Amino acid sequence: METIIINPDEAHPFKPFIDPAIYPLLNEDLQLMALGLLEDGRPVGAAIGITDNYNDFNVLSIYVDPQFRRKGGGTMLIQGLEESLEFQNSGPAMLSFIEGKSSDNEAFFKFAEAIGIYEASDFEHLYAVPLSSFYESDLFSGKYDSNNIRQISKINVKEDDAFWSKYISTDSTVQSYMLGNLRSNPEFSFVFTQKGEVLGYLLLGYSKRFHKKPLIKLSSFSAPNVTSALLGTFLSMSRNAISPDTTVLIPAPDDRYETMLGRLKGARNLQHNYIL
Repeated sequence: METIIINPDEAHPFKPFIDPAIYPLLNEDLQLMALGLLEDGRPVGAAIGITDNYNDFNVLSIYVDPQFRRKGGGTMLIQGLEESLEFQNSGPAMLSFIEGKSSDNEAFFKFAEAIGIYEASDFEHLYAVPLSSFYESDLFSGKYDSNNIRQISKINVKEDDAFWSKYISTDSTVQSYMLGNLRSNPEFSFVFTQKGEVLGYLLLGYSKRFHKKPLIKLSSFSAPNVTSALLGTFLSMSRNAISPDTTVLIPAPDDRYETMLGRLKGARNLQHNYIL
């Protein structure tokens, strides 16, 4: 087997081995690195990564045809990425994996063990949480000034510009690409503003990768009282519209969110991060 660099105009033969949420990025003007794995000239695997705003390299997609696993192909892809990074003076390289089918989960964890990489805990995670756990918790039952919180469809033009500026500048590179663009529901998406400044937001929607599970995206820069207010408002307005049996996905960008979500019954982390 051998690895080659995948150019956008030559990527189609490798499409079956690239995450569907990641493949379209090959045609965008991004700092992507894509490697293909060949066996006798036939594509049998691929890996794609991106350099984020902090000069760290994140592996977004890696896959090897099951017929060619445990033969060194995955290791060759990882080594190929690492060798290419040496010439770019990039920061640390991280491989993130979001759980999906049980068979894919098992294969990935065996692969990680085989190449000797270990999970790092101090990075962003993605939690699956039953909505009923929020209703049963007393964490978000306080009274809040509703004048500061409005549906995203009802903010003015100035506030809308401020929201998008804040959203773009603080959004997580890794999860944005891994999950795909979030299609938000304006009825259950809220912005916390004060004197024209955006202090926080809560977006409810669906991602390209998890199009059947709603995702709640919370602003990473918000003070704890703002986050609680946004969640309290969402829970109050969605109680009669969304079944409490629904499982929602929630990105946790730092320890503060990890602690909050960890206190909810049934919350489970789906994202695993490894330093290469």
